[in-house]
Amino acid sequence: MSIAAILAVADGSENTADVLKAAFRLGRQHDAYVEVLHIEADPYSSIPLLGEGMSGAMVDQMMNDIRERNREYRETAHAYFEAQCREAGVEPKEARELAGMRGFNAGWKSVEGNEDDVLSRHALLFDMVFMGRPSEDRDSAYTPALEAVLFSAGRPILLLPPAPATPSDGMWSSPGTAVDNRPKRRGTPCRSSGWPSRSR
Repeated sequence: MSIAAILAVADGSENTADVLKAAFRLGRQHDAYVEVLHIEADPYSSIPLLGEGMSGAMVDQMMNDIRERNREYRETAHAYFEAQCREAGVEPKEARELAGMRGFNAGWKSVEGNEDDVLSRHALLFDMVFMGRPSEDRDSAYTPALEAVLFSAGRPILLLPPAPATPSDGMWSSPGTAVDNRPKRRGTPCRSSGWPSRSR
């Protein structure tokens, strides 16, 4: 499998560091470009439908809370990106600065919008997508994003668990296979390269 470009989704959660570490590792092995994508929730589409009794002040407060949470997640994700760049010995840059460049590099991109739509569009430009495996409290909310990459973009995904990860902890899923988010035991059989076998 030829890999020239890798998309790593950095949401600012606790396993972002493991997602980036795994993506950078594979990027170096294949001399591939790694783009770290952070998706911010659109405040206007994130608030629930307005109902009777919800004042304008309440709506403003909810939107301000969403913006503040977005800022915290973005700053955390970017700090993970910079730390991984230092560890990998590459200069952290904005993705737009690396357009047309070849070889192992890492670029940062932050986009506001619906996670499913943004992921399905961006994944089309990459050979593989790295994401954090949803934790129990995010399963139902995160599944549409996984399906967007698999079925809309048709790209393989490597999911990394919330706990400290090794390559064999990841779960490989390719287009046309079901996504199983159940916890996996450590030591799941995998190929000699250390990366999980593709589902058949």
